[in-house]
Amino acid sequence: VTQCDASSSSSTTSPNNHKPKNSGDHRRKTTIRQLQQFSTKGQSLEDVYEVDWNTALGVGAFGAVYRALHTTTQQPVALKEISKRFTDNTAFQREMNALLHIRKAGGHPNICTWHEHFDEPDKEGGDSSTSGHYYVILDLIQGGEMFDHLVANGAFSEMDASRMLREVASALAFLHGMGIVHGDLKPENIMLSHDNPSSAVVKLVDFGSAQTTDGPPWETSGWTTAYCPPEVLDDRRRKSYMEPCMDMWAVGVILYIMLTGVHPYDLTGRATDEDIEKAILSKKPIPLRDSPITAHLSDSVLDLIAKLMDPNPRTRLTAHEMLEDSWIKGDTASKDKMAFSDKKLSSYKKFMSQLGAKVFADIVKWSDDDETGQDHNDENGNHGRSASRGGHTSLIERSFQSFDSQRKGYISPRDLQNLHQDDSNKNENDDDDNDDSATGGSSVDGKSNAHGTNDDTHKIKEDGRDELETPPLSLTGFSNLLSDSMKNRYFPKGHTIYRQGDQGDSMYFINSGVIQVTTQDGSKTTRGPGNYFGEGALLQKDQRRSASITCKTPVHAMEISREDFDKYLAASQSSELLLSLKEKDKIRKKNRARAALRLQKNLEERDYSNGEALFLYGEEEDQLYLVEYGKVDVMIDGKRVFSANPGNLCGEFSVLTGKPRNSTGICVTEDGCIAQVMKGKHFRKLVQSSPYIQDSINELSHRRDFKKAVVRRLQKEFPYENPREAFDAVRNGRPNQPKKNKNATTKSVDRLDVDTIGSLMRELNPSYTDEEIREIVAILDLSNDGTVTFEEFKKVFIANIRTSNAM
Repeated sequence: VTQCDASSSSSTTSPNNHKPKNSGDHRRKTTIRQLQQFSTKGQSLEDVYEVDWNTALGVGAFGAVYRALHTTTQQPVALKEISKRFTDNTAFQREMNALLHIRKAGGHPNICTWHEHFDEPDKEGGDSSTSGHYYVILDLIQGGEMFDHLVANGAFSEMDASRMLREVASALAFLHGMGIVHGDLKPENIMLSHDNPSSAVVKLVDFGSAQTTDGPPWETSGWTTAYCPPEVLDDRRRKSYMEPCMDMWAVGVILYIMLTGVHPYDLTGRATDEDIEKAILSKKPIPLRDSPITAHLSDSVLDLIAKLMDPNPRTRLTAHEMLEDSWIKGDTASKDKMAFSDKKLSSYKKFMSQLGAKVFADIVKWSDDDETGQDHNDENGNHGRSASRGGHTSLIERSFQSFDSQRKGYISPRDLQNLHQDDSNKNENDDDDNDDSATGGSSVDGKSNAHGTNDDTHKIKEDGRDELETPPLSLTGFSNLLSDSMKNRYFPKGHTIYRQGDQGDSMYFINSGVIQVTTQDGSKTTRGPGNYFGEGALLQKDQRRSASITCKTPVHAMEISREDFDKYLAASQSSELLLSLKEKDKIRKKNRARAALRLQKNLEERDYSNGEALFLYGEEEDQLYLVEYGKVDVMIDGKRVFSANPGNLCGEFSVLTGKPRNSTGICVTEDGCIAQVMKGKHFRKLVQSSPYIQDSINELSHRRDFKKAVVRRLQKEFPYENPREAFDAVRNGRPNQPKKNKNATTKSVDRLDVDTIGSLMRELNPSYTDEEIREIVAILDLSNDGTVTFEEFKKVFIANIRTSNAM
């Protein structure tokens, strides 16, 4: 177990030996200021974590590390206790500076995550900047160092090494793109998440030698000779600052060691640092080709090592170039030492369709549940979890763990079969419209015989292996199986992935990094790790991109083609996945429309006291309201329909229809509300140049009118916590009235048609036309079959409570 430690005991040069004059105090003050600024406020360490102070997991250069448990999520973490007396230590300053940069940039799943930290003074008093401790919460990494695995187990297989080095390269591309050089890469500073290398994810640790290239230049220091390139070891060539090419040389050395078990400049393991330094500076070729040490390696990996250990730093391979290498992608890596061959791996091919569909659906669901990386206010004014707090688990690793629920470190055929059966049973029980729910059969490939079993099913032993000895599927194998349909894409900082109006043929899941979403009318938002983008073009008939996507940081995304997108939707056992994607797309477009309205210059700011009305039922007024502060309850017949929080709008009905108000808006915040008022003529001028804004606001208004009609029929607030009550009120008529068809089963009538919705809406306003009713049905009908099912109803009004309350 380890943490992001700043100890550099094997370094040949002490960081403090090269401290520039007159800069130490400035660095110290900067470090203290940043640690104070970004510390967790309003809660103490004891409020959030249970810490096992009795047993230290380890002791680093600046303090001990303990196991802790988040009291709410029950997530185990590593807690590092650091005395503030180390704030004048250069290595401490380097590490804190680098980790804070990484955290602010969104984090990366292959870099030890700094979750949060607490700045707590000494209980006995004193200067708060020098007395007391910092308590840093980090990933708990339990697989040990790569170095220990090399010592215990020898060389890695090419396929495992390829996947691990792809993760290292992704982390370095992220760091280098953000202006950070690690400066001391070596097997000891690459941790594994699991004791089985084939199922372990790598984590870079120890940033005590790191440098941020966008800040004041810090001298090269704290390196480990055996992993240093010649330009750093040569006093005549050494620069006063580190460059990314230094890390890439170290990666070449690490790769050589991973595959051969020996250091390229110390084949016997007995050389001193001085011997290794002389060998590196001599530019003597390492044993690479025509050598018994590397005879078992593929030509492609030998080429890669040569490019990484190029003596010329200007032509040395970069991290981004490394990610495009065929060996790193796994295309040409030898499988000689893998636990299974291509032939054995093919035994899992029969699971591919369901496996890919399950991973796709899970990632969509996780994004909806977590709102990961949404660095903006949601429709109810809640600030979403910042991207800087995410990124500690890759999407592939999280997907792998969802199958390997017992954390065995591998997936067996039983894991896949059981999960599929669980999903099938769940869908049969939950989906009232599933005509096959009585068959009782389920299978991995969707084909059941009369007895409810699959012809290809093997008998499974207790250890998870089947009688035909199908091998367990490691993380490496799992990743390779998915790679054909979920392609890794790496984009540099500042890169535009696509532009608004482009033809769209794919969508993307963000594995690491942060993107900016921009529309031509000026609205902007960000999305981070775990989120997705580009789905709109795959759902819309015109197949056009509705926004431009630019990388705010280096981004690693998984690309899903239109063909695979359609395949995953078809393989889904229910309509839930499609409904989720469609509703998310609608919500995002409404958010963009709101953002565009807020950018307009012809807004008038007004203050409202608690209990004061912004608008009243029956008024003939041509303006809408954008809430800046406080909460506005929109009501009908004295009952709340929804609340408009900061960032939301209300009063749009009259602007869109030219009709009198059909609801009342009241400020319900004790210290008052602030709203920006937009006149109808300015709104109509805006939508002439941006028709999608009118479409989005019009859809928002129709959904709200539907809820107003439900509230009027129920004569109570809209029941967000009980969607069945609201749905039945629409389907069955007014409360206490007899059902339209007493003999009809719930299953046969569990949907709303045009007549049913028309009857409801005309109770709100008898002047509703047939065309307007059909438009409302189309807005609620996510599956485009002319009716609204209960599942669609829940998705539109209930599934995301934070957004549905405002829609």
